[in-house]
Amino acid sequence: MIRARDDRLGISTSGKRENRADIPMPEVAPGANAWESGRSVQTRIEERDFSR
Repeated sequence: MIRARDDRLGISTSGKRENRADIPMPEVAPGANAWESGRSVQTRIEERDFSR
């Protein structure tokens, strides 16, 4: 499937991988993937009455 896509679009996935091989993998910020641990902060939009 990848080869067919590359042929159709005129690109080279393996060539792109080779060109990007020297890009370092960034460190993951602490808490960035909190959803993976099963607990995270969630916001919600809710209509509320208010008085002035």
